[in-house]
Amino acid sequence: MMRSYEAEIDAKGRIWLLEPINPLGPCRAVVTVLEPLQKESRKEPGDSAELLRFLRGNRLPKEARMSAEEIDAQIVMEKEAWD
Repeated sequence: MMRSYEAEIDAKGRIWLLEPINPLGPCRAVVTVLEPLQKESRKEPGDSAELLRFLRGNRLPKEARMSAEEIDAQIVMEKEAWD
């Protein structure tokens, strides 16, 4: 089965996957190079400051946020689904 994953290629030709993948074993890949990225696009893995800036700048609207009780109920529901 073919799957697509987003990645960025740095100036040295290293490929950085932007999401984790879970291959079932060794596999082949085809790399398609798209348009160049803007200068500040690529960050090193583990850049927590960049993540915090993103989260602060992309908050959910209030109507889309869950209350603490709703979050707790979802956690309980997920835990019970494993039994």
